Amino acid sequence: MNRRVAVISLVSAALCGSALAVDAPSREHLYGNTDIFVINLDGKGRRDLTRSHRGEDSSPALSPDGRRLAYNRVRSEGGYALTSVYVMPARGGPSRRIVGPEAVGPTWSPDGKLIAFGRGERVGVVRPDGRGLRWIPDAVGATWLNRRRLAFLTEVGDFAEAIGISTADGGDSNVIMRAEDVGAVEIADVSAAPNGRAVVFTTAIQDFERHYSLSLVDGSSRLVWDGHADVAWSPTSRRLVVASPEKGLITVGPGGKKPRPFPRARKLQPKLPSWSPDGKHIAFLGAPDDFGTFDLMLVNVRTRSLRVVDAGVEYSRPLWSPDGRRLYYVSKL
Repeated sequence: MNRRVAVISLVSAALCGSALAVDAPSREHLYGNTDIFVINLDGKGRRDLTRSHRGEDSSPALSPDGRRLAYNRVRSEGGYALTSVYVMPARGGPSRRIVGPEAVGPTWSPDGKLIAFGRGERVGVVRPDGRGLRWIPDAVGATWLNRRRLAFLTEVGDFAEAIGISTADGGDSNVIMRAEDVGAVEIADVSAAPNGRAVVFTTAIQDFERHYSLSLVDGSSRLVWDGHADVAWSPTSRRLVVASPEKGLITVGPGGKKPRPFPRARKLQPKLPSWSPDGKHIAFLGAPDDFGTFDLMLVNVRTRSLRVVDAGVEYSRPLWSPDGRRLYYVSKL
């Protein structure tokens, strides 16, 4: 089975709780200690934002105004690892559990008024204070199109076979594309463009080899990328950054046109890229050796210069502050 990463343009018509608990420091941990850190682009001012908890903090998501941070926290209760969604000030401070357990992958709506997350084969949508919880059934991997609508993977069995959209309360739900429409058997990793008019996703196609592709689907499918890749949108939604272990870091138009490589990043086997809000830099994880460790890297889009921001970080996509001055990421204590 091979995989194809694709972009689909969305039809314009498709676009048109629980009680809070203040978190106490925990001494239980099953997977080692990981915390969420913030750092300036020059590598200075590094701060551990979740140091009060001994355990696994991961999957950070920054609110659009940059003031709050949602993330996953794993706690051990009765011998079981339970994952909940917490919210805290982005500059540090007390954290509060807003939903859990088994709640993963928080993501903020564009207006910062709602948080979507996953639990099994459902997507939950809740306010940042933990109130107003709603559920979208048969949905995983949600991504916001605008402040009221989400796209997600649906028709989930052993894997997802379609992309659906709905309002934040689960209403007006419909399928916008099925895997079979593009000759695939599976769809994964859906992510909306900042303008909400397209989503990038991965498809798996049955054959004798396994590889990844990037293609554009707007009533037809045009091959853009062939090979395993991590993909992220530019802030203008006009380009994509592709992190490929074979070819390194490359930016392309959504149709695969005008590719621009960053040759110095290739030897670092780049992963999980993230474009700065002003479009001038791309943060990514680089693997300078074969020991399973990563460095937080920064590349200047214009000059293509590279530098290390922090070393020895965890495998998690870096996040930009809205002003582009700081990066949020996951690392060990």
